Amino acid sequence: MNGALKYFSLTILIVCQFVFEVRAGHETGHGGDGRASEFVAMAQLLLKDLKAQPIPGIDTAKLESAISQTKVRSSADTLSDIDSGKKVDAINHPQKTPPEIVISRSAWDTIASGFERRRLVLHEYLNIAGVDDRQYQLSSLFDRARVCTRSPAMRAALERSFGGTSCDKITEKDLLKIHTLEFHEGDSVEKILSDDLIGLDLEKLNVVAPNWQSLDPQVWSGLMHLTSNWSPQASQKLSVTKIFKKLKRLELHRVALLTPGDFGELPALEELVLVSEPAKMVPIKANAFLALSKSPLRRLVLCDISETGKTNYVQVPSFIVKKDSLRGLTGVKEATLCMSFGNSHRELADKNPLKSLPSLTHLWFKTDNWSSLEVDFFMSTSKGTRIALVPSGRPLYAAEIERFKGLNCKNGWDWSKEKTHQFISGKVYCIRN
Repeated sequence: MNGALKYFSLTILIVCQFVFEVRAGHETGHGGDGRASEFVAMAQLLLKDLKAQPIPGIDTAKLESAISQTKVRSSADTLSDIDSGKKVDAINHPQKTPPEIVISRSAWDTIASGFERRRLVLHEYLNIAGVDDRQYQLSSLFDRARVCTRSPAMRAALERSFGGTSCDKITEKDLLKIHTLEFHEGDSVEKILSDDLIGLDLEKLNVVAPNWQSLDPQVWSGLMHLTSNWSPQASQKLSVTKIFKKLKRLELHRVALLTPGDFGELPALEELVLVSEPAKMVPIKANAFLALSKSPLRRLVLCDISETGKTNYVQVPSFIVKKDSLRGLTGVKEATLCMSFGNSHRELADKNPLKSLPSLTHLWFKTDNWSSLEVDFFMSTSKGTRIALVPSGRPLYAAEIERFKGLNCKNGWDWSKEKTHQFISGKVYCIRN
């Protein structure tokens, strides 16, 4: 009984081993090796993609045959090219029966990028299929939008735009959908080349960069929308931004001081958003914007927090203005102003900064000094101007609202009916009459 049982068990073991080896060599090609399993699975996915979107020069029938017939295993040994002797990540043996691919375990484990792994997989199988791919000239083509081969900073930003999607999964159509391209601290933005911008729509693209000075003007000359940080260094004032001849929208954060000469000529600028340094009172010197007098500027935002959603500003006013602080902005039609004055009513009447904005049609106004304001402060605006009075820290009292009676104020009026998205709900809305 025991002898028969041992004979039966041995027979089962031999049969199972035979079936396992056949399956390992000719169907899955990995023989229980985890790295080899991943290698083969990646090949199957590549084959599926190539069948759906063929690449000239790659015969999917030959590739499928190579994948099904080739045995794959990983090795702890250092692998070297037979001809050159150089260290390689994998070696393929098409002359063996069955064909074999050996991958370096250490190399596979250190290849962090999905693109590099897929390129290696396709490269090895193409050689098994008898296709010349010595320079990776074919195995790189599945990166159809050429995202993977762009500079590291651009590649990382593009992948972030799609939630960390691998570069080779991003298509040319995807590139056209990108409206915001965000670079992070440490990204080598200065190394971005003109070819990195291929496929991107610069007319719609808003570039977010921690340091605008690192942008190469020859590369980004067509940029129309830029969000960055203000530079406190006098040698890096915004007079340098005259290189952005096509810039339509500029948003700058951490502004600490505005003085004449900070801005150069921006001949296409239509919208300027300046966000103050957190918890700072930012003085605006006279004629700080004078260089923009020839710009087609229609919208101005001076506040202490960036726009979120439908223009939501929630912090305390922190820009200090005087009579000529806004001089040169005569064409501005929409303004969001978060202001601190430190002046008496009499001084404000004489040094009213709103007199520099004669074209205003919409004004979103927030201040911490309502007690210094009277209705005549807003009378320098044109008749019909929509004005939102937004209190800071507390609601406006009835007596304060009464002071602005001449503006035809309506408490809680919904401006959304005015077909503008530039303002948020405040406490008091007015029409200048």
